[in-house]
Amino acid sequence: MAYTNMAVNEKTLQSKPATTADVDVRTGLEFQRKFTDGKVSPFDAVEWERRVALIGNEKGKTIFRQENVEVPKGWSQTATNIVASKYFHGKLNTPDREGSVRRCASSSAAS
Repeated sequence: MAYTNMAVNEKTLQSKPATTADVDVRTGLEFQRKFTDGKVSPFDAVEWERRVALIGNEKGKTIFRQENVEVPKGWSQTATNIVASKYFHGKLNTPDREGSVRRCASSSAAS
């Protein structure tokens, strides 16, 4: 058995083999809720609206457009344009295209 000088807890400060009785058994990190109560989805606490994400070039020509994009109501149009053009997956104008920040954030959080 290996010896260690590392303190696992107050019982194992001396250099001796650690036994299972010397080490506190823990199941992992614990975090207390701070911003949610666990009863209501955080997504339900946000007011949502549908917008058109539109980006034009310096000549006024449209280089990106996606309609019916669901975003939090408090977001700027610039934030809407950026998330729709950079972070939504799928080919534009197809059913596979993401169209909601709610869905995008949910799938990102789950990964």
